[in-house]
This record gives sequence, C-alpha cells and structure tokens, in this order.
Amino acid sequence: MNRRTPHTSARLLFGVSELLERKNLDCEAFYAQFQLDSSIENQMDRLIPYDLFVRILSRLAVYLDVQHPALALVDTHFSTINIPMLNLLTSSPCLEVALQNASQYRAYFSEVTYWDHFIEGDYFVIKRCSYANLSFNDSEHSLFTLAQTGKVVNQIVGPNHIEYVALMQASARRVSEIERFFNCPVLFNQDYDALLLKKPMRYKQNVHFDAGKYSAAYRQLLDLPVAFPRNQLFSESVKQLIFNTLTSQHCNIESISKMMKVHHRTLQNRLAKEHLTFKQLVKEVRHSVAKRMLLQENLSHSQIARLLGYSEASAFTRAFTRAHQMSPRAWRKQQMAK
Repeated sequence: MNRRTPHTSARLLFGVSELLERKNLDCEAFYAQFQLDSSIENQMDRLIPYDLFVRILSRLAVYLDVQHPALALVDTHFSTINIPMLNLLTSSPCLEVALQNASQYRAYFSEVTYWDHFIEGDYFVIKRCSYANLSFNDSEHSLFTLAQTGKVVNQIVGPNHIEYVALMQASARRVSEIERFFNCPVLFNQDYDALLLKKPMRYKQNVHFDAGKYSAAYRQLLDLPVAFPRNQLFSESVKQLIFNTLTSQHCNIESISKMMKVHHRTLQNRLAKEHLTFKQLVKEVRHSVAKRMLLQENLSHSQIARLLGYSEASAFTRAFTRAHQMSPRAWRKQQMAK
C-alpha cells in the first residue's frame, strides 16, 4: 500500500463558502487557517490531502455550530453543484450500473473511499471500503461518503428505500440529525459502514432515466481513464464497460477503446488473444444481464429492454428467444417455478 497521505477531490469542498455565508461568516478567513482561499472550491480537477479535508470538516462543525457538517455539505452538492461524476451516477439506468461507474472512475474522485456491493439475505448492501490506513478512517468523512451515496440512491430508486444505515462507530451525538437525513434507522457498532436496501432495488430502473441525459453525462468523462483490478482479464474489463454503456450512445468499440486509453484495433487484438470479439461480448453481456433482471419480478419486460439498450421490447424478445430457444416470459416462468 502506498504510505503517502491519500488525497481526495477538491470538488468535495464546493459549498463550504455557501454554508459560511448563510451564517454571515467570512469564508476567506475560514480558508486562511488552512493556507487556502475559497477559489479551491472551483478547482474541480485538483486533489487535496485527505487529512486536510477531514480537518476542514471538523473546523466547519465549530463555525456552523452543527454536529455533522458532512450532511449539510452534501445537501449543498445536490442542490447547487454540477459535478460530472455525480451527474453520471444519478443518471445511471439502475443502482448496479451507478455503482460500477463509481468503481471505475474512483481514481478521479478519491484515493480514499470505494464501494463494494453485494446481496446479503434479503438486502442489497452498499458497503464503504477504504484504500487508506485505519488511522485515516474518520467517522465524519465516512458519514459524508454515505450521505453522498444515499442522495444518489434516492435519485435513482426514489426516496424511502434505504432500510437502514450501518455505522462502525460506537455512537454519535445528535443521532436524530443522521436519521432525519437518511429517513431511516441508524445502527451503530456494525461490522462495516453501509447502506442497506431491499434486494429488488439493485436493478430497479432509475425513476428519472433518460438515455440522452445518461449519454451526455458519460461524454463529460470519456477522456478520463477508468480503473480496473490489475489481475482482471482484459475481456472482463471490456464487459464491465459494455454493461455500463448499454443504454447510452457509447456502447461501441470506439468509445470503450477511448475509455480504456487504447486504439480500437488494439482492443480488438487483445480480445482476439482470448478468442473473443467485441460483438460477442456485447451479446454475452446483454444475455447475462437479461437473465439477472428477469429474476427480478418487479421489472417488466419493457423496463428490462430499456435497461439493456434495446429500442423496443419486441427487439429484446426476439434476441432473447434466438439465444435461449424460449421467450423471456417463458424463461422467467420456468425459473420462478424452480
């Protein structure tokens, strides 16, 4: 592990000045304590030391006379800011895609937090993980990241679907502030920091999904490199990007090559070494995801078709029937009977 102090995006400070000005406080005097000025909030591509961000949060609590400044700051992000990364996440077709996007662009957003997600019993768990040493795992920063993710969740699946918030910390003052923000119970002394939702929320279609808006959000980030596990097969990395872009205008070999920072011929050649083609992978991803979505009874066939990037439900039905010798409806019925 890299022992240097991890960094996080300066964009996370956007809104600090607004919060101070609401209290008629001098934002320049506030930032001067950290050898900064308020222009830092607009330096969207700059990274700052993570421990500096934590100290700013702590000091902000004193200035604003609040227990959890992280919650107030996240509120300003979603009410006043236009962050390309957040635009991509909130316009994603479903939570599974949003979390994949968050994982692949994590280096652009933070060197500290990343998200694991999995099914545990009846719950879909969105778990906060950290690249940093434990000494850097500040509880208020954890709350900040959970609050941001909670806002994304609410914008995708609608409000009141987070069942509860799990926190590793032993307790917190003004618990009601946290519960009011998330609108659900908060449990302390847990094994990890996480948001827990009911299992069907994983693939529930974004209540405001618009393919054009999603494509536009992706276009803003196309020039940024995506991150994948180093031990992952090249074809698996390509498949993840295919999955994320199915419902956008960027599910093509040129766009995905650009995201992976290789020429499209290089991408073709590397797939050929695994005896695969790009078209094969698109088909494979569509069929694999289709099966997972058909097991979600809350998704209609037309919703699944849209999430998979088909122009209409009949096109999805024809493609699925060709591949599996039975219609999606028959396949779902067969699986539900098992």
